[in-house]
Amino acid sequence: RGVAPDLLLLQEAVEDSRRLTSILGGDVRFVPAFPRSGGVPGATAEGMALWSPTGLHDVESAALGGWPWPRVALRCRVGRLAVCNLHLSHLPWQRQAQLRAAAAHPARPLLLAGDFNRPGGARLAGFRAVVPSGWSFRCGPLGLRLDAALASPGVAVTAATYLTSGVSDHRPMLLTVAADV
Repeated sequence: RGVAPDLLLLQEAVEDSRRLTSILGGDVRFVPAFPRSGGVPGATAEGMALWSPTGLHDVESAALGGWPWPRVALRCRVGRLAVCNLHLSHLPWQRQAQLRAAAAHPARPLLLAGDFNRPGGARLAGFRAVVPSGWSFRCGPLGLRLDAALASPGVAVTAATYLTSGVSDHRPMLLTVAADV
């Protein structure tokens, strides 16, 4: 509450996330990553979603592979800035390959953000790590920082924080970002 994002990145989304448009207006895109059974009634796939109050531009997805759950990247453009929504694998070698594949996209400046499934975020040559202080995921008594971002040159991140937990098992991450001019 009290947050008015220009872009919302959703991981572990289901087709029902398309309803955001009827609830909040704006534009939403969903791309499935793998079939889903059980859990949310009527949900047949889990994947990634983007929502914007003003419309989404140059949206594209890319398969990133992964086992046992395949992953996808969902990209869009906000002004000059390219943003890539990620939910990376738990296995280190898959996670790093997925990061490299997402970063190989030629759009710049580029912000990679989402659930990196690695405590403390991630590292990637040519990108600056953005990891808010605090924790984004609770595992018993441990608070882990699994949600993070990587910024290419030309991306200015002026604020980064985890918000109070809501309905997800992860705390939302709020970034204030601009493409350097």
